[in-house]
Amino acid sequence: MKRMLWILLAGLLSLNVIEAQEAPLNSVKTERGANDPIAHQYLSKTRKWMNASKALEAYFMVCMGQDEHSAFLNCQPGSILLSGEKYRLLMGGEEYYCDAKNIWTYSQSTQEASVYPYDKSQADLNPFLLIRNYEKYYRAKYIRQESIEGSMRNIIDLIPLEASEFLKIRIFLNESDNRIFRISMYLPQSQLYIYSVTKYIDEPQINENTFVFDQSKHPDVMLIDMR
Repeated sequence: MKRMLWILLAGLLSLNVIEAQEAPLNSVKTERGANDPIAHQYLSKTRKWMNASKALEAYFMVCMGQDEHSAFLNCQPGSILLSGEKYRLLMGGEEYYCDAKNIWTYSQSTQEASVYPYDKSQADLNPFLLIRNYEKYYRAKYIRQESIEGSMRNIIDLIPLEASEFLKIRIFLNESDNRIFRISMYLPQSQLYIYSVTKYIDEPQINENTFVFDQSKHPDVMLIDMR
């Protein structure tokens, strides 16, 4: 389940060495070394933006590719609505809901739904918490600044500290506002999933039912309780 959610989630989607602005004096220590201070500088700005949002909605395109510069294949749209540890992910006929207590999965194609207990050890499935707590699970490394689609992006790699489904996660941050522009997730055997954010909605309307699967809208679907 963790691999499936990771592949669907992430969130969301020329070499120029730059000088850090207000770079921290020290690297951020982890159990296995230190994060790149320039990477930490940019991730801290992104984290500050996320922490200031009570809720955030992102629309994205997720594609497969061989590398960052190859043609993107099998693209499909998706969206994720986030509020702290809670989220709602909609993509390709699959729906995921998490209210920080339980996780519901629903497939339109199979008309199957399940509910699982929420596992805080998998909190990194939520892109908010991935950025907020990256020091616990990854070593951050600043790669470069690059012009992509006419704007400058800061590129940072997150390398897992423990055994992981992923070789690395590459995050592209807008130079202009420090928001996530793209997330690339590298798997073994040259598998690459690219999530490109197409639109953000700040402070979308949410309520207590936003992050819960509404079975009343799917009366013919049997909900399998795995709790």
